Amino acid sequence: MGGQAGRGELNSEKEVKAFRKGEARIEPVILISTSEIILKSPYVRSSLQRTLLEHLRWRLRRSGFGGFKTTIDTGRIVVSGLNDISAAEACSKIFGVAATMSAVKLPSNPATLTEAVTRYAETRISKGDSFAVRAHVVGSYPTSSKDIEREAGAAILTHLGKDNVTVDLEDPDKTVYVEIRGSTAYLYDRRIAGCGGLPYGSQGRLVGMLSGGIDSPVASWLMMKRGSHLIPLFIDMAPYAGRDYEQRAVEVARKLREYAPVSKYRMIIAPFAKILDTISRVKEARYRCVHCKRMMYRVACSIANKQQALGIVTGESLGQVASQTLLNLSAISEASWLPIYRPLIGLDKMEIQALAQRIGTYDVSIRKVHGCTFVPQKPATSAKLQTIESIEKDLQIDLLVQDALKRLKKIDL
Repeated sequence: MGGQAGRGELNSEKEVKAFRKGEARIEPVILISTSEIILKSPYVRSSLQRTLLEHLRWRLRRSGFGGFKTTIDTGRIVVSGLNDISAAEACSKIFGVAATMSAVKLPSNPATLTEAVTRYAETRISKGDSFAVRAHVVGSYPTSSKDIEREAGAAILTHLGKDNVTVDLEDPDKTVYVEIRGSTAYLYDRRIAGCGGLPYGSQGRLVGMLSGGIDSPVASWLMMKRGSHLIPLFIDMAPYAGRDYEQRAVEVARKLREYAPVSKYRMIIAPFAKILDTISRVKEARYRCVHCKRMMYRVACSIANKQQALGIVTGESLGQVASQTLLNLSAISEASWLPIYRPLIGLDKMEIQALAQRIGTYDVSIRKVHGCTFVPQKPATSAKLQTIESIEKDLQIDLLVQDALKRLKKIDL
């Protein structure tokens, strides 16, 4: 994957020479801006930056890139030796990254800056394009951001005027970005939005209940974005669900795995047939979904304890299905002895689908499978905890949970 030409690169020896002014040194780099890390205290910021650097190196090596070096330059992470656009795209999938830019690095000499920007623009702006220059100065510099924009914009217009280029500050076809950071300048023409959030694993471990549908992988991804190491857990409903139900969940987990910068990543599969058989014999069939979810929580909490995880994540959102009414969620939650994280609780279906499309799980999740047949015709929507606990007294809950834990399966992703 490495070494392919892309926008923002020095594509030829001619371009390299075009940027040179005397002995000025031009270097291709990937420029990375971080999200909220910069707002943390110096000690916390330093720790998070070290973690982020490790994750970026992992991602680039996994994507086939080598021979690079990572450094920090006044609020930016700089990857030297690379400016392949696919390398910038790979870095954008790391939590903690706000944006990535395939850029060129050069001295911020005020006497030569305008010419350097003009030469860069010449390789990026095509005949008939409209353009704008956006500058950002960090620290002390003899020229302001606005002055750089005006001077460079005028020089580009003069130099490329014969190609019918025009200035458009509202909606330009091309934008030339100039960042001045001390003695260094960075030029680029495209920003790739990153995931944002905090570095993966920096906030501890959670077990994510993953069904493979649209909601649960989005919930897991959102908690990963907040710095959680996410352990995917699939509840195997066979024979009440088809094998394709499990296969879809595994494929979704593989999509999430691409956001987890760790060498080993496993999905846990818990058998649930015996538990469902027991619940099916309960006289009040309308409470099946509530009993089922409570048992899922118990199994998930037990696994979380063994994995030293601090809670469980679910894709539940309010009112989407019968088991997700306020009363039912209240009754279900009482079965968990660990915190339950429901990052989708206030989102509607359209918002969740948009997130699924963004992270790449949507197309897999909408695949038709032989789903759960355990749902009763008229599920209860207002289960009372006292009623549920009374029914569960005769279910030998501890034995059922222990039996499931003895037969766990793990899949390397």
